[in-house]
Amino acid sequence: MPVCKGAKADLVFLIDGSWSIGDESFIKVRQFVFSMIGAFDVISRNGMQVSFVQYSDEAKTEFKLNTYHDKGMVLSALQMVKYRGGNTKTGVALKHIGEKVFTSDSGMRRNVPKVLVVVTDGRSQDEVKKNAAKLQHAGYSVFVVGVADVDTAELRNIGSKPSERHVFIVDDFDAFTKIQDNLITFICETATSTCPLIYLDGFTSPGFRMLEAFNITDKTFAGMNGVSMEPGSFNSYIAYRLHKDAFISQPTKEIHPDGLSPSYTLILLFRLLPDTGKDAFDIWQISNKNNNPEVGSISFYNKDTRGEIQRVSFDNDQVKKVFHGSFHKLHISVSPKNVKLNIDCQEVAEKEIKEAKNISTDGYEVLGKMATSGGSRKQSATFQLQMFDIVCSLGWTSRDKCCDIPAMVSRDSLKVLSVQGSSSSNDITHQHMFRILLVTSKLTHNIMSDYGLCMILCIYK
Repeated sequence: MPVCKGAKADLVFLIDGSWSIGDESFIKVRQFVFSMIGAFDVISRNGMQVSFVQYSDEAKTEFKLNTYHDKGMVLSALQMVKYRGGNTKTGVALKHIGEKVFTSDSGMRRNVPKVLVVVTDGRSQDEVKKNAAKLQHAGYSVFVVGVADVDTAELRNIGSKPSERHVFIVDDFDAFTKIQDNLITFICETATSTCPLIYLDGFTSPGFRMLEAFNITDKTFAGMNGVSMEPGSFNSYIAYRLHKDAFISQPTKEIHPDGLSPSYTLILLFRLLPDTGKDAFDIWQISNKNNNPEVGSISFYNKDTRGEIQRVSFDNDQVKKVFHGSFHKLHISVSPKNVKLNIDCQEVAEKEIKEAKNISTDGYEVLGKMATSGGSRKQSATFQLQMFDIVCSLGWTSRDKCCDIPAMVSRDSLKVLSVQGSSSSNDITHQHMFRILLVTSKLTHNIMSDYGLCMILCIYK
């Protein structure tokens, strides 16, 4: 009976088929994989996709992610896989996975978790660390099962972090049942998340690389109008300047096809500039098909389950330093019960909210959208953005040490400057207020703008 329902992921099994395995043990490994696949209720284009790769001296894809979209056909094909034999070249096999298996031509989908399960019984005869790191850095969740005489350090290099969740060791090929339930549970948790996997500071976590989602990377930014690369918080870091009216956007269904997780953390590392201006804008906004804002950054709002308006604002002294021309890092942790704001890894405040509905996916997500932008007016502000990630959990804030921002300046230098009657380029130092506002309204017409998360930048003279 299936034990994992509603799962959606691209799942690849990479199985050691070297001489040390032998025919009899290979059949046991194949049965182990058979049981794992059997735990998922649906194998389809819209559910789990499964690939099987066997390796020894070389890696061979027995069937690709898009070869079968029926559970019975996958299990039948698995039973037909023959043991190959050869040496144990795990490094070569991991490279094959990244270059030949997790590809769009082989059926890999965007915005779904990518999971790799490696089963091996010995030490690799080539180097594995480099190719394993590439898979982890790409955001793939790598589980590894070692049998009998294995190199534990090597397995830890192959598996994602934390190792306690991703690395399993059994005494022999008859002991798979001891780990099977836990492994299925961990894969199921990954596959039922509404978030893909990202690699963040040494850990694989469900989340979204938002700069990549907007195609703002060192390899692609040059092809985008209104985006330039500049030094970041340190000269060794890269930041991107979004110029005035760049209006960088993507369809919501391409970034968040299943909406947002009930609990998540926004991570923003950015800098406001002298020419950012004083008009309100959203660092990030989700709007529905009718151009009604649903989620964004600089007013934070959503529609609770009863359709009532709820507001949360943070406007104390700790917030004001964001407007002083330096890079600052914000963590905004949102759960069904509260919103917590951290600035430069220091907690500012936590306030209660009511449970919210999910976003609609029929509109667009925009960077830097002006509050006055609407209809044919595509107006956006200028600022520098070094990092924008969404982690689909609440625990990441405690891990982050903000090592990517300069040392904090003295408290006295964070005082708000009030310059009356000035029109210079330093107007950004005028008295400002930053608000994170949760707002929801009860709509009387039938549109899906029932959720908004807008962290809206409100700047006042």
